[in-house]
Amino acid sequence: GINPSSPVTSYVDYLDVDGNLLTGAAGAFFTRQWHIATNSTATVKTVTVVTTAKTAGGPGGAAPSTTLVSVKALLQ
Repeated sequence: GINPSSPVTSYVDYLDVDGNLLTGAAGAFFTRQWHIATNSTATVKTVTVVTTAKTAGGPGGAAPSTTLVSVKALLQ
């Protein structure tokens, strides 16, 4: 799975408040992480992307995030 507090090099992007890609974590407002998994027979790939904001939208709330999961199967 994806742990927002432990980004994996080469599987993370950092974005500013306007969604522009940054070269590193400095100044990032959003963190976009992804994970690609293949099943044991290599016939199904699952791509998971999680985008997390650095700060909460309101007082006392958690930082907002969204998760997208896409599955692709090899048809034979």
